[in-house]
Amino acid sequence: MVVPGAEDMLHALWSRGLALYLTSGTDLKYVRDELHVLGLDRYFGPRVYGALDDYKKFSKAMIIAQIIADTGVQGHQILGWATVSSRSKN
Repeated sequence: MVVPGAEDMLHALWSRGLALYLTSGTDLKYVRDELHVLGLDRYFGPRVYGALDDYKKFSKAMIIAQIIADTGVQGHQILGWATVSSRSKN
């Protein structure tokens, strides 16, 4: 299930030439599988990041730092948002 309006928003950003990145605390394989099933993988291409078996090599902060290093963008040029799992206790 996709949040109503989410795909329209992704398409609008993507069609304007923005590079879209996805980071998740879920295992990378499952993130890629779900994107494919939902038909949203076209918006992100290879720019999908998920949890790794070696947890010391993955954090969302590490990924954002790597994106900044790889692309040369500055922090104020990044737009981000998060979802909260219904499984969250807080």
